[in-house]
Formats: sequence, C-alpha cells, structure tokens
Amino acid sequence: MLRRRAASAIGVLFSGVLLSLVVAWSIFGETSEAANEITCYILFGATSFLALALLGKGAFKQSTPLTFHAAQLPFAILAGVLGFGVSWAYVSVLTLALSPEGGPEVEAMTPTFVLSAVILAPLVEEWMDRGILWNATRRITGVPMTILVTSALFALSHGLAGFFLALPHRFVGGLILGTLRARSGSLLPGMLAHAIWNLLAVTV
Repeated sequence: MLRRRAASAIGVLFSGVLLSLVVAWSIFGETSEAANEITCYILFGATSFLALALLGKGAFKQSTPLTFHAAQLPFAILAGVLGFGVSWAYVSVLTLALSPEGGPEVEAMTPTFVLSAVILAPLVEEWMDRGILWNATRRITGVPMTILVTSALFALSHGLAGFFLALPHRFVGGLILGTLRARSGSLLPGMLAHAIWNLLAVTV
C-alpha cells in the first residue's frame, strides 16, 4: 500500500510538472520569463500538495527535514559554486559550438526575476524534488536511484525549450544537489546551494 501510494505520488509530480510547464508557456510564452517561472512555481506547489495527500499522514514532516549544522555550510557553498560552474561551462561550450557569433540572451535583472531565481526556485524546487519526491522514491528504492529520479524531475522542471542546452547540465546539477541532500539529511543545505548557484547565474 505504501509503495503504491509512493508510485502514485511520483507519477503526479512528473505529470504535474509537465502540465505546469505547458500551462505557463501557453499563457506567457516568451513574453516574460519571470512571470512564466512564477506561474510554474505556483502550479508546482499545487502539484506538490496533491502528491503529499497521496503519500498520506506524516508525509509533510518526512518531506521537510530542516536540520542544519555549521559543518554543512562549506559543502553547501561548494555545491552551489560547482553546480553553477558545470552549467556555465556546458552552456558556454555548447553555445559556442552551435552559434559561434553570439552567446545566449540574458534575462534582464528585474527584482521579480531575481526574486524568482534566487528565492522562489530554491524553496519550491528543493521542497518538491528533494523533499516530497525524495520521500516518495525512498519508499520504493535506495538512495542512488532516488538521486537519479529527483535529478530527472529537477532537470524537467526547468522546461523543455532548448532541450540539449538546458536539460543535461541541470540533470548533473541535480546529482550534485541530490548528493548533498543524501549526505546532510536535510533540505536546507540544498536550498542554500541552489540559491548560490542561481545568484551566480544572474550576476556573473
């Protein structure tokens, strides 16, 4: 019964993320990346609560381990910098190979965009991926497969546009954040690492 509930929750999270991306894209398209992302986060939240309901009593507490020790801080910072470095290197090399005359367009650094990237993204995505999905997947399988599954949803949640440009490096970033989650036993180091990664991405 627990495994069935967990499998249903996993299915809801993956299908809910896909549906959220489609809905947000159909409303905003390319007109406002920040509005598109914020809409996705609202829909991700609704999907997450539905998955929690499927997981049953106690799922919220199990999906929000928030202990934090000072010894975890250097690893969180390192994970954030490493995630950004992997993304930057991958996108730079692939962009240069595909379009030698110009780099990728950069979103204007509006307050809404910074709020979305540096605050909302770490909170919502880490809770959904390495909180709820982590809890559901661990009911079925071990830590290595859980890291892979959560990394897949993490990559998918960033959209399908620019498939080869976006998904591979975000999957690798998900592996880094998943490893941090496994070693720390908490969401907070991953949230901090994610915030550092995104802050570097919007400022460098």
